[in-house]
Amino acid sequence: MSATEPVDKVWKLMSEVGMAMLVTHAEGEGMRARPMAARVEVDDNAIYFFTDANAPKDQEIAHDSHVCLAFADPKASRFVSITGMAEVFADAGLAERLWRAADKAYFSGVTDPKLRVIRVTPDRGEFWEGSGMLSTFASLLRAGARHERPKLGETAKVAM
Repeated sequence: MSATEPVDKVWKLMSEVGMAMLVTHAEGEGMRARPMAARVEVDDNAIYFFTDANAPKDQEIAHDSHVCLAFADPKASRFVSITGMAEVFADAGLAERLWRAADKAYFSGVTDPKLRVIRVTPDRGEFWEGSGMLSTFASLLRAGARHERPKLGETAKVAM
């Protein structure tokens, strides 16, 4: 997949990184983040996650559906931040389409009564992509010696 447009780059990086910190608003407690396996579906304009019907994040999303997703691959200097709206629902058909073998560790199958799907519809995204740790370090050294700002790669903010 060639990512020539910044919005395409955001989708591509999310798909490749695959794990995100899902940040929700805990009523009266501020924000909470937890790592979750992301199912990135460009055609649906959505990022999906599986959750347990009794998990606190489900109630947090019901209270305030504004969420943030943070994807990070620091070894490759690739990062994505997404803001959007989340919803939680049961959908065995969608769960079957998104199901991975590793999900069996958490749920008995797509018809598990506690399985819920979180759908995040992104509003805005931002990415940062560098050349990797060694190139980044070399750019920092070079920029420091020249008293310049380092050139650390590509970045863009996009409407999703």
